[in-house]
Amino acid sequence: MNRIAERLFIGDANDGADADALRGSGITAVLNATNESDRLGGRFAYLRLGQDDGAPIPPERLDRFARWMRERMETGETVLIHCGAGVSRAATFAITWLMLAGLSWDEAEALVLAARPQIAPNAALKLSVQGWFAERGQEAARREAKRRDLGDSLAEATVWAEESGAFSPAAQRAMQRTVGALRAAIQEIGWPTA
Repeated sequence: MNRIAERLFIGDANDGADADALRGSGITAVLNATNESDRLGGRFAYLRLGQDDGAPIPPERLDRFARWMRERMETGETVLIHCGAGVSRAATFAITWLMLAGLSWDEAEALVLAARPQIAPNAALKLSVQGWFAERGQEAARREAKRRDLGDSLAEATVWAEESGAFSPAAQRAMQRTVGALRAAIQEIGWPTA
């Protein structure tokens, strides 16, 4: 078992099953990247991802990983990420977490490699993570563009309403259509609506 960051460790299946060693290292949560079941008997916060080595990681699994890790870190927990040998899957998920903190793949891999020299993330896993980050970046750019468009549309509608007499029946209908379109667009990009 190796420490990657203050509250992040990486290891193998044996590390993930040794409750005494986990407690001794201050670990309070375990992320099992394998299909193997929990051998800790519910004594730690626990997530089993069920990832096969060499198989692409589905985006939903990466989403679930990111949510679970955020929750653990927000509550001050220390996490062990493990797989069978602590070489490929665990390394990939540790790198992914470090990338979520702002590092590039190469920077994160170098950090994990410095702590655990035997890591060797599988190429399919790496491509999955890089694709997920690329999609997240594209989605963020799409959302930002929609936000700008929505802001422009609302500003245009407001100016038009002011110039044309907002209380006329035609202006009211136009504003209702604009508000309806804005609400639909806001829901589409995932903004909370009142």
